[in-house]
Amino acid sequence: DSIVSILCNDFMESLADSLGTAYGLKFAYAYMSSFQSHWKMEAPWCNEKVTSPGTIVTMVAIEDHHPISGVLQMVNGSHTLDLDMDVMKDLSTLEKYNEYIDYCHFLAKADVKKIYQHMPMAGDAIAWQGKSLYSDALPNMEKQPKRNSLIGIFEKVNIDNDRDSLIPIPNRNRLFLFK
Repeated sequence: DSIVSILCNDFMESLADSLGTAYGLKFAYAYMSSFQSHWKMEAPWCNEKVTSPGTIVTMVAIEDHHPISGVLQMVNGSHTLDLDMDVMKDLSTLEKYNEYIDYCHFLAKADVKKIYQHMPMAGDAIAWQGKSLYSDALPNMEKQPKRNSLIGIFEKVNIDNDRDSLIPIPNRNRLFLFK
């Protein structure tokens, strides 16, 4: 209940409302520190307009983030990149997954001036389209051993068609949980 109330907050409800669609919380991750410092996309196949994304990633800071604890990095405009779908389509083997990670690093480093670092304070929520490139900077483990945050992956739903696979969230009209 606590994780759902944090991720399915007023911010996310108002974002879904402003986009005129409903979303279901598909996955939730709790991070104590930035364990992955590689560039990635949650939904590289997303080709919808940014005004109606099929996948939204939301991060809620549980404590203040700063450079020592490892900031969230995003590549501005990466959701509009034309991607090599041969690299993105099959991530089932370690070799293919490593090729995907290398490709994401290549894309992120193509114009480093577009890399933006977010340093949210406890309680802040940040949302981005699932096709956006993002990475967690590794924390300085000697000075700050952890960084608490929650990540939610939301997928667009059609309430009428998906009703059997959705669980309504109290006091939310546009947010659901997947069964």
